[in-house]
Amino acid sequence: MENSENKKAMANDSYTILEMYKLHTEMADRISQRRGVANNLFVTINTSIITASIFVFGSNLPNRYITLIAIWILGIVLSFVWKNLIESYKKLNTAKFKAIDVLEKQLPVKFYELEYKAYKEIKRKDFSDIEKYLPTILMIVYSSAVVLVIFSLIYCKI
Repeated sequence: MENSENKKAMANDSYTILEMYKLHTEMADRISQRRGVANNLFVTINTSIITASIFVFGSNLPNRYITLIAIWILGIVLSFVWKNLIESYKKLNTAKFKAIDVLEKQLPVKFYELEYKAYKEIKRKDFSDIEKYLPTILMIVYSSAVVLVIFSLIYCKI
């Protein structure tokens, strides 16, 4: 009798672990989806900033250079926020995958561990590191544009 109760308890534990594993992998996937939506939002906003900059630059607005500086400062701030959001998502994913790893150790096949090893073998660069390039590049471009316009206003009297 005792042996069958142990088997039932073990089966229940395995089922619970599998369900928790499924839940955590689904949550990790949802985080990745939210991250993609956030990236698309920031790309759209930055595209709008660049479009507005082109419009203002080509216009005859009386304070167009001050307007451009304001637009580009907004771009710098938003790109900084975007980069920090990417880092926050990376930390959240890291925590999720650590939890998945703990659960996976109790399963017969360790899919994420196998995938991670395969990525290491092919020397795949971490997506978060690649992802941070665009907001960093945009911060550099916007900052350079601000400095260039300020320099031109002061020294070239444009």
